[in-house]
Amino acid sequence: MAWFFRRPKASPLSALARRVGLAFSGGGARGLAHGGASAALLDQAMSAAVWRAGYIAAAVKLEVGYRRPMPLGQPIQVEGSVVEKDGRAV
Repeated sequence: MAWFFRRPKASPLSALARRVGLAFSGGGARGLAHGGASAALLDQAMSAAVWRAGYIAAAVKLEVGYRRPMPLGQPIQVEGSVVEKDGRAV
């Protein structure tokens, strides 16, 4: 997956964006992406932004609060950014 570097208004340390669409995601309700697939996209965005900022890190905890289901076959904007570093936490 290719990510595109962007400079957001808030000026985080690193920010990336990518438009994606899931064509198929087993286990989700008909026409909707599985929650694990959408969480994986968020994890990928986070890790890409962290690496782009020059840090080596892995997610210790990923908690996702869903507002609404993600439809299959429609483009969505996925963004990741690093906004602060505090000790070992990025």
